Amino acid sequence: MSAIVYDLPMEVARLKFGAIARRDRWPVLPLPLRRRLEDLRRRRDTRDHIAAHRTHHGTVFVHHYGHDCDGVTFSRLLELPADFAAFMAEIDTIHADADGPCSFELLVAADAARFQASASRDLHAEAFENGHPYSIAA
Repeated sequence: MSAIVYDLPMEVARLKFGAIARRDRWPVLPLPLRRRLEDLRRRRDTRDHIAAHRTHHGTVFVHHYGHDCDGVTFSRLLELPADFAAFMAEIDTIHADADGPCSFELLVAADAARFQASASRDLHAEAFENGHPYSIAA
């Protein structure tokens, strides 16, 4: 699988990577570099969202959802600090303490006001009650 980089100017790409097939094509970058660039883009987008949607209290809203090791799903609204370093530290702490896969979605204040946390669901119990095998794979 190859990806092309749109953010680097062609001249910089030409100087740094020397992989020019044609003038109108972007060079294909090595996988570790592509992953690093994707990580930088994600961080930039997160920083931009935080700057654009911070509340007057200096916080941003995050929809945190996933399920734990027992198959119980959860969905909750978090209000995290709008400072990028503090925000990323909170996210890292939550990931370190997670019992299973979880995800985050940044919300604007209007969406956060309409947010309704869903009730926790025990997927193992539901599967058993529905007559399915008691194990699930996520």
